Amino acid sequence: MGKSIILQTSFNGGELSPLLQGRVDQERYASGCERLVNFCLWPHGAAHRRPGTRFVAACGNEDSASRLIPFEVASDTAYVLEFFADAEGGGRMRVFAGGMIGGGPVLDGEEVCEIATPYGSAQTIRALRYCQSADVMYLAHPDHPPHKLARHGHTDWRLTEVDFRPGIAAPATLSAARQGQAGQTEYAYVVTAVRDEIGEESLPSPEAVVADGNATLSAANHVRLDWEAVEGAREFNVYRKVNGVFGWIGKAEGTRFEDKGETKPDVGDTPPKARNPFDGPGKYPSCVQFFEQRLFFAASRDEPQKLWGSQSANYENFNISTPLKDDDAVTYGVAADRINAVVWMLPAQKKLLFGTVGGEWTLGGAGGDPLSPLSVETARETAHGSAPIPPVTIGSTVLFVQRPGNVVREFAYSLDVDGYAATDVSILSEHILGERAIVDWAYQQAPCSTVWAVRDDGELLALTYLREHKVVGWSRHETQGAVESVAVIPGAVEDEVWLAVRRTDAQGQTRRFVERLAPVFRGEHAEQAFFVDAGLSCSAWNEDQARTLTLSAADWTPGGEAVLLAVGHAPFSVQDEGRRFRLRAALPGGGMDRSAVCEVRVTCVQDESSASVRLLTAVPTALRQAATMHHARLSSFISGLEHLQGTTVQVLADGMVQPEVRVGDASSASWASREWGPGEIELQRPAAVVHAGLGYVSDLAPMRPEAPDQAGTSQGRTRRVGLVWVRLHNSLGCKVGASANALHEIMFRTSEHKMGAAVPLFSGDRRVALPGGYDASAGVLVRQDLPLPLTVLALVTELEVMER
Repeated sequence: MGKSIILQTSFNGGELSPLLQGRVDQERYASGCERLVNFCLWPHGAAHRRPGTRFVAACGNEDSASRLIPFEVASDTAYVLEFFADAEGGGRMRVFAGGMIGGGPVLDGEEVCEIATPYGSAQTIRALRYCQSADVMYLAHPDHPPHKLARHGHTDWRLTEVDFRPGIAAPATLSAARQGQAGQTEYAYVVTAVRDEIGEESLPSPEAVVADGNATLSAANHVRLDWEAVEGAREFNVYRKVNGVFGWIGKAEGTRFEDKGETKPDVGDTPPKARNPFDGPGKYPSCVQFFEQRLFFAASRDEPQKLWGSQSANYENFNISTPLKDDDAVTYGVAADRINAVVWMLPAQKKLLFGTVGGEWTLGGAGGDPLSPLSVETARETAHGSAPIPPVTIGSTVLFVQRPGNVVREFAYSLDVDGYAATDVSILSEHILGERAIVDWAYQQAPCSTVWAVRDDGELLALTYLREHKVVGWSRHETQGAVESVAVIPGAVEDEVWLAVRRTDAQGQTRRFVERLAPVFRGEHAEQAFFVDAGLSCSAWNEDQARTLTLSAADWTPGGEAVLLAVGHAPFSVQDEGRRFRLRAALPGGGMDRSAVCEVRVTCVQDESSASVRLLTAVPTALRQAATMHHARLSSFISGLEHLQGTTVQVLADGMVQPEVRVGDASSASWASREWGPGEIELQRPAAVVHAGLGYVSDLAPMRPEAPDQAGTSQGRTRRVGLVWVRLHNSLGCKVGASANALHEIMFRTSEHKMGAAVPLFSGDRRVALPGGYDASAGVLVRQDLPLPLTVLALVTELEVMER
């Protein structure tokens, strides 16, 4: 029998396929995991427990799935839009503010800001495609005309059908009068208005005709044109007909033009022709995207392989001229060996990438020129076929879902083929999707470059992806329910991940919630940790510097009598008698000194600003006769959990795990002092900071260890893991074992730690002995099932291998 010490310093290979159990030679085997559930990956290699999700609101219609769509106005102003179908079959949209501008439902008065939409079913909402520019978002669906959503204010949102007429009106009237000697020549004219800022040209005015014009136009014998002014026009273009075609002859800044024959009609420059490619059922596009200052639509039911681009810088103008001009609208039909509908579009450098059911293509101007109706070039880059899921961009790489939805590929330029290649990034974790399909996904750039993907059965997946560092790692994320949609918007410190989640309550009824993933835990104290799902937090700590409490006493030992004096506020009432207050001193540079703390119990309220108290702990010097803004009234009852009524929740109070209880059910707690109201729980011990919500389990199991020796590989030989050293960072509450049925809890509280106070977070190594027999797998499982943080930096295992 031999012993080997095996060190695994990275887990960013993610959860690997069972088909790789024999591939100990594979590069990612050494950094991979057999099981990685509810763990996220740092690109550096560490695995950290997934943060919990905070309850934001119940979905607009809990009987129908919602879709979350991000709306980013600026880096510090972002919203999440909830699209859903109401009970009557109508479409609705609600607005939620990102964390930097409120972090919850946007209220219009006392009601959530909500508008009507034409998208009246969950299937329709799922098929919506969108793109955004500043405060305007364009929406496309093959059964509805294109719409645009405009934000006019925080509570002023308007959804309208796109009007594809020019943004400036044509002159309503046009008159033409002969000046000078009469003749028998007929002259016909039209005039267009040119928009003030972007140079958009209107449709032509009504035609004006002079029947008795002189055959030779001159200063003496000319035609005078007059028309009405047009609001927003900076100038007007004038066209004269020749051989049945109107050609440009000049422009005017006012409302009069005199044609003296100085310019011959330029039939290469004709007035625009009205054109709306989306004017009826069967013609509505299913995709929308911006590219080179044009708005592109694609794939109607009648023409699934066609792309339409607007005029340059005129997103809602699809008019063209005869002959075509460079800034006219663009129309292109994909020439392929079979009819393959366009399912997504994405702008890239000098190219519009688009995916069809049969392959992945690029579109751009010929020879690298800007795209125009006269210069269009397409190429099929790969022939994998795409699923109807919008791709995500990570740096210079695009990730897309391959048809039918269970393979993820990276679409990037390759010098080897002088074109785009599409590498499978899910092949080493193919079991993650298996026969399931991705139905929604979003990219969270900060903090860990993670793609969050929703599987069609409601499981949430995470792909940590940093190609430049060769990091591609998958993990699975389970909750007591099913995720139906995901959206990501910018946040203050890291991008915010929003989820629409379907859950089942204690009565078996379906509930649907909008929830937000908590930020990655970076705190130094357990009371800041949020590791429950659909949860809420409450903190009683004062944050107003002007509101202070001062403790005065003759005897500072526990049990002594003191007076608590308030300045800047009047916090006391007779209901406070018997309640506890906690005080902490301030650090010299600001902030809270957690080591200088004391607790008191109110014995008598003297008035609103002073109370007699009994000291429950010793009072540190920094709090004696010293005003402090860091004070909290401790609470025993927590409310606001109506969405989890009757459900068992985990509770973390002041950094300490309290027993699980059922919301609203006092019989679930032996310490209950009275009946609990709906959404209410009672703590076993009063606390200042409380987190309560649904518990979840985080598991990390590395691949079967490999320890080559003189006899060759250790695979297939009888072996066991006798010792494990777990290297942790700012963690508490970990269990380690050979399997889920043989877990050993690591104890972090020692005799040095004060009872009744939270244990400090631990960073370092913990040694665990694993009693057990020999088998071929010799596995290790690290588990966290308490609402506490856990970050695993490395695993060191002592592997005992029997001779063959």
